[in-house]
Amino acid sequence: MVENSHVILDIKRYGLTTRWNMKIEKLSCPDSVIDLMVSGPFTFFRHERRFIALSKDETRMDEELSFCLPLGWLGNLIAPFIKKDMDTMFAYRHRATQNYFSKEVQ
Repeated sequence: MVENSHVILDIKRYGLTTRWNMKIEKLSCPDSVIDLMVSGPFTFFRHERRFIALSKDETRMDEELSFCLPLGWLGNLIAPFIKKDMDTMFAYRHRATQNYFSKEVQ
């Protein structure tokens, strides 16, 4: 992965598959990565991850999502549902990542 490269994701949620074309906007290893949606289900979507070393064996990842839903006022009506769904999805990913690295350390 390098800056300006693209990642294509087919994301299936609730029986619907959406294709996301994400561009790696900034890659600053090992500190941060920012990706930006070029095309997909949102009018705008930017995902920033910052990695903070807590100790020799432990790192915290802080994330910031910025997005704008399509469909104007109708999109704003479903925004709380979308936010809750994203929170659930990212919580699952964090648990899976922690489990993966916990097993690797043992």
